Amino acid sequence: MAKIYNSGEVTITFAALPFEGGLADGEFLSWAFDSNIADDVVGTDGEVSVSVNNDSRATVTLKLMQTSDLNRILVGLMNLRKRGGGALGIGPFAMIVGGTGETLVAPEAWVMKAPDGSLDRTATAREWQIRLGNADYDFVPLA
Repeated sequence: MAKIYNSGEVTITFAALPFEGGLADGEFLSWAFDSNIADDVVGTDGEVSVSVNNDSRATVTLKLMQTSDLNRILVGLMNLRKRGGGALGIGPFAMIVGGTGETLVAPEAWVMKAPDGSLDRTATAREWQIRLGNADYDFVPLA
């Protein structure tokens, strides 16, 4: 049976706000974890020790068209964090891929910095880096 992926079935939420529309053409979301899930070291005699690494931080790169209203939302969250301190501008993050059950969730996330930018003859993309604390990557059962 054929497996189907549809970019229109990708759901993204950040700080309880749905991110709909305005995604860049082509690749619009990527992520990278900071650490391996385990580290290992070998002793002089060849015995290997494996240590669990509890660092589950990750960085999401979200690419939006410069015309997207989502840029204003991210600027607002970034400025809350920058000017207000504390927990302002920090909220949960979730990405769910409807056709595959692939998920990336974190109970706390925040904007790392304003995107770099450029202007062109046509609209360009803005790349936002969103930092995830205690991120979890998984596949959920499909109905």
